[in-house]
Amino acid sequence: MARTIATIQKSLGARFRQQNWEREIRDWQWPQEVQTFSRKQPSSDAWIQSIESSIKGSKAPVSLLPLSECSPAYRHRLLHFWAELNTQRKIDLWQQSLTRTNIVLHVDGSNFESVEIPRSDNPIGPNIFIVVAPQANIRILRPKNTTKSWTSESVFILAEPHSQIEYIDNAISSGSGQSFLQVLGEKDSRTTVVRTSQAHQLQHATASMKLNSKGAEGRLYVWHDGRGHSRSLSHLSLHHQSSNTYGRIHFAGLGQDQSRTDVPGMIITDLGARVTESALREDVLLLSSESAVETEPNLEISAHEVQVAHSATVGHLSPALMYYLTSRGLRPEEARQLLVRGFVHRFIDAVDAGPQTRREVADIISTLYGFRKN
Repeated sequence: MARTIATIQKSLGARFRQQNWEREIRDWQWPQEVQTFSRKQPSSDAWIQSIESSIKGSKAPVSLLPLSECSPAYRHRLLHFWAELNTQRKIDLWQQSLTRTNIVLHVDGSNFESVEIPRSDNPIGPNIFIVVAPQANIRILRPKNTTKSWTSESVFILAEPHSQIEYIDNAISSGSGQSFLQVLGEKDSRTTVVRTSQAHQLQHATASMKLNSKGAEGRLYVWHDGRGHSRSLSHLSLHHQSSNTYGRIHFAGLGQDQSRTDVPGMIITDLGARVTESALREDVLLLSSESAVETEPNLEISAHEVQVAHSATVGHLSPALMYYLTSRGLRPEEARQLLVRGFVHRFIDAVDAGPQTRREVADIISTLYGFRKN
């Protein structure tokens, strides 16, 4: 009975949140170039050429192909993988495969070589399939988005058996957009995703992982900074489909000015996903009395012998700590920055990745606030 009530509450909450989000989109004052994006789509040729140039400079073996040029067997496998990640959106996905640019990156490597994948400025963005070869160790970097117009893209990562992936997504942007990142982890694979975002307008981000084979590991770290009158929605999910899998979701961020952020998170363990360990954590520090955030950590447990936890914290700067620091000679702004820095560093320290990835993440986040991670 309790589980039925929880399911109903989750369904009603998701429907209410979606209605609010649709209302935000409808009422948002879109720039003129966004309102007309459906009638003018930039060519994807320049973007594909930038990817070709980028992978030529990489030490990792990378091959790039349009989806239409892959062999029928390989294309069928990718579309099957695509559908498995998106069982509820198959019709939409097939329509997207006809209207969007679809490319496949097959990545190999053994020493965590870095591969940079440039962003597209096409409003109806591409579908990017990233297939990481068995036993490969690779770092994938996504640079900062420099365009101020609407952007959209979907990234699908297939972590083949025994592969290790560190994916750094620098999604800081002054424009609006939506992004979909979905990962499928196979046997004994380890995937770490770190996403940093800063919202000034309207952002919708979805990041999900499915661990479908024994020994698969998935870690998702998201840093978000809401500013101005921005509206952000971040869907985070981790789905354990097999036994002996390990997962982590950690969301942290700041709420400033009149920003609004919604963070629905979900961990699912299927009936056969025994001996699973997973955790969902959401931490937000509000720096303005007019900023708001809604955290929603959810668990859906169908298996026995699992260790699954969830937590959420939302708060303002402690007046007691501010008083203590200012009484020791710090100006209020210095005390505020010191407390924010401690909050930022706690997130950076929680990122379970290689030293190079941790340095990269520290540089990206610390640069936002004018200080660096030592």
